[in-house]
Amino acid sequence: VEEIVPAIKRGIAQTEADIQAIRAQLEELQIREANTRASLQIEQSALSLNQKELERKNSLVGKGSISRSDLESQQRSLLAQQQSVQAQRNTLNLIPSQTALLQAQLARDQTRLEAARRDLSRTEIRLPFHARISEVNVEQAQYVREGNTLVKADAIDKAEIEAQIPIA
Repeated sequence: VEEIVPAIKRGIAQTEADIQAIRAQLEELQIREANTRASLQIEQSALSLNQKELERKNSLVGKGSISRSDLESQQRSLLAQQQSVQAQRNTLNLIPSQTALLQAQLARDQTRLEAARRDLSRTEIRLPFHARISEVNVEQAQYVREGNTLVKADAIDKAEIEAQIPIA
């Protein structure tokens, strides 16, 4: 028992730390989602401006005011902006699955913590009287089922003495 209890307590502490880490990751994910949504709005605004600029340059090319290469440059800029918007959307699309994974890990660790606490509560061995252990039927760190005999103990408040007294 002396070796089992500290091991279980270390397991409990580790699991509690894991739970705190997962909760921190969930908070970070929420912040990242908010930041990504804000970035997506900015990127969409920039995309809208790029589209308007492309339309303006399209009309200027028709009038001969700008070169065809300026128009192509604007088209490349628009494509790059579309790619940036798509990257932000992809990031947002991944957040629900990342959240689900972290929530599953959190549930698993909470279950593990409950089991460790239950194990800890079951590791105390008490005798209802002061005794001397006469036989041990279990090894250290061995799992024992309920009802199995761990030790045989003799009470020390009474003693049995063998005495030979002549009948006469």
